[in-house]
Amino acid sequence: MRLLVASLLLMAIACSKKSQFRPASLEGKVLTGTVTSSSGTFSDLEGYQFRTLFTSKNQFETKNNQGAIESLGQYDFKKNRLILQSNFPLHPNETIEVFLHFTDPHSGTYEARRVDDKSSEQSGIFSLKQHATH
Repeated sequence: MRLLVASLLLMAIACSKKSQFRPASLEGKVLTGTVTSSSGTFSDLEGYQFRTLFTSKNQFETKNNQGAIESLGQYDFKKNRLILQSNFPLHPNETIEVFLHFTDPHSGTYEARRVDDKSSEQSGIFSLKQHATH
């Protein structure tokens, strides 16, 4: 029993340390990601790179590495959970749930899945920076 309590305490401490890196808001930031593993409708995306700009409190746009828009719409960010709701013709009405795991204030790993298709998952690495406006 003591071992179980000690393990739970260590997990809680580790989780609280990771959450200290999480930003309060994504507004005005750019998340650059690389897919390292994928399945379902996301299969064959290993190595794919993308940039998601959070343009306001609830608007986002995602571009591929060549700068072409892949998705845009609304987002909701609470704790480490990000919901992306696309209204772009390439991915109309697609909802993606993303869990961001920060390893420092500017980077980490992520896990994502389509809300309507539990077999479509991907994971990868990301960096998060303030968007440079010109």
